[in-house]
Amino acid sequence: MQQHAAPETSTQAAEAKTTPASQPSQVAQPKYQVGDIVRMKKKHPCGSFTWEILRTGMDFRLKCTGCGHVIMLERKKFEKMSRGMVEHL
Repeated sequence: MQQHAAPETSTQAAEAKTTPASQPSQVAQPKYQVGDIVRMKKKHPCGSFTWEILRTGMDFRLKCTGCGHVIMLERKKFEKMSRGMVEHL
């Protein structure tokens, strides 16, 4: 003989929908922000290793802290070439 379970009430269904799996995951904060100073693996021809971030997104706009030269790098290339953050705002 099989027993039938009682049908779910609307409150039980609502509770089932709010399980931790359905909760929105926390969005990771961006690692780099505008104004941060980063150190790169290779030095610029002026001799400086440090760059200021002017723009973030799919590409990064960087300004050399030694001579002021501005470049654009793709995010993937920037993350590969950067050694880490020197100064964080």
